[in-house]
Amino acid sequence: MLEEPEDWLQELALVNLGPEDGCLGVIDSLGGGPNEVVAITAFTDAGIEALREVAADARRRREGPIQLPKYF
Repeated sequence: MLEEPEDWLQELALVNLGPEDGCLGVIDSLGGGPNEVVAITAFTDAGIEALREVAADARRRREGPIQLPKYF
């Protein structure tokens, strides 16, 4: 949707945004084993706009998406 690498956006969201910004962690404990928690990041409309702003700021600072290690 934002035409950026998903891993990069995930990293930006985890580091820069919280629930008050419209970035929410949705947890599904039914998806895995007894000690496994499956979680996804969800955004409100305000959260998507906040992520756009954070991504734009990061692009201006670095002139493009950062290269994340392969384990992300």
